[in-house]
Amino acid sequence: MSKSDNTSYKKPISTDFSDGFYDWSIFIINLYLRVQQILKIDYESFMILQIVVGYHVSNLNKTGSSSISQLTFRFEEIVNEKAIQIPKLTVTSIASALNIPRETVKRKVDALIKKKYLSLDHNKSITLGVNYKNVFQAFALETTHDLGKVMTRWSSKGYIDKLMSLIKAT
Repeated sequence: MSKSDNTSYKKPISTDFSDGFYDWSIFIINLYLRVQQILKIDYESFMILQIVVGYHVSNLNKTGSSSISQLTFRFEEIVNEKAIQIPKLTVTSIASALNIPRETVKRKVDALIKKKYLSLDHNKSITLGVNYKNVFQAFALETTHDLGKVMTRWSSKGYIDKLMSLIKAT
């Protein structure tokens, strides 16, 4: 991940920025709590898990978008090694993507393998583990619901348009 240089971003011009920021803070807190309570992992481990999930979703999306039920099925195929083979995902590539030391990623990947959220496939590529498919749908649904609540609040207050104006070409 690249480091942010916030001097290149437009500053929000809004007298009610704190209201939207509070909604976002609650969403993030709930996400962190869900990671801790449901997955029982730290946030760096969650980011590693999300890199692996994102890697697979990106490759699955090359053949078209999927519903949450289809995605659950596709993850099960990946776990059962029936999915199309894709290039190898390694500790080094994850460490590079997250800008985390390789040994830290290795230690956390090993812990995620022990919890069966990740596994190593036949070519030693990091892939999804059997327990990930068991938690994916419930975790994704709750997170999506929480995000929907934030978006609903933001929409009713006009924040979405304000956010979009920050990224529109000037």
